[in-house]
Amino acid sequence: MTLYMFPLPNLSQEQFSSFYGKKTNNNETIVYPGIKLPCSTKNKNIKRHIGPKHVFIVKSNGTFTHRILGSDNQWSVLPKRLHSVCFPKVHLASIPDNNRIKIQLTDTIFETLPFVPDEFYKQKVKKAKEPNKPVTRRNKRKRLVNSARRVTEPYEGWKIEGIAKKPNKISKNTLIGKIRTCVDIASDKVIGNPFDANLSSDEAKRAFTTVVQFVHHYAREEFNMQIVEKTHDNTVWSTIEGII
Repeated sequence: MTLYMFPLPNLSQEQFSSFYGKKTNNNETIVYPGIKLPCSTKNKNIKRHIGPKHVFIVKSNGTFTHRILGSDNQWSVLPKRLHSVCFPKVHLASIPDNNRIKIQLTDTIFETLPFVPDEFYKQKVKKAKEPNKPVTRRNKRKRLVNSARRVTEPYEGWKIEGIAKKPNKISKNTLIGKIRTCVDIASDKVIGNPFDANLSSDEAKRAFTTVVQFVHHYAREEFNMQIVEKTHDNTVWSTIEGII
């Protein structure tokens, strides 16, 4: 199973028990519950009150719809103008193929869901293909090629300027799949923790170095680790600098 950072919040037990598998007033089945809004779905200031936690995913005859539930218990389709509010900072390159992802809700229940609303996904694909500057004969071909590349190339971790991707390295999807397999198998086993409190042992330093390398090459965007302008404490870095 390929892992992506699903943009909607994890479900609470109360959400799951109250809504999962239940029907909306349109006889749609709730497959990923949200929470009720503190206001009506027709509230003029709904943008101030709504967020990712309020989004429900429902299904009917194989078609998914993203809905919201007002404080008056009235259901409404999530308006397109609120897609970017409820699915903020979702880049096209981080969306799985066909905009579908398999989510584990309980130990035995899995659901294949849209990563973002299908209309929102189509909008992002269309935007990636359209130039944002006047098209000329000189730049038309270049823009079309670049746009197609952004859509078709899988995300394999951040590309740091000046550091080329090394060939013959394991892909992100393959690596995450192997990790997930091991985590699943180890779910009922006792796994040793190599990290001591101060990362002082050689084993802890080596393990920590591997984690840093993994995040750097494969998961910086997923962990939202953007570079910030501030003074860092170099104590930890100095302990692994000779190993990394």
